Amino acid sequence: MQKMFSQSELEKMTPREREACLLAYVNVKLTLAKTWIGSDDQMKVAWARDALGHNHEVWEALSRDLNADGNALPADIKTTLGDLYVLLCAISAQASGSRAKGAVESLIAINAHVIAGLQAPPPASKG
Repeated sequence: MQKMFSQSELEKMTPREREACLLAYVNVKLTLAKTWIGSDDQMKVAWARDALGHNHEVWEALSRDLNADGNALPADIKTTLGDLYVLLCAISAQASGSRAKGAVESLIAINAHVIAGLQAPPPASKG
């Protein structure tokens, strides 16, 4: 797979920018996957499964980061994002059969909301 950004470009980004870019990339893949659900073309079906798997991998990594020592996010945000990860796992499990398109649309919408939050200015520090 071709890299989206060079190492030097990544180093110039804040963690929030990197996470927003990664989720945006995954959303592009999920958007394509949504159009291929139910296709007779096995290559498209495999690509759709890969997009779902990539989304899961990204959220799994974000979840691990939430629990890492030194993560400076406030506890309530960590809890909310952790709960969101559990929800995303449940939705991903529905991404087959008759509910597949709706599940993928939900994943895309959740990712889009998180991207918007990451791109918003960080809240002012209390103090």
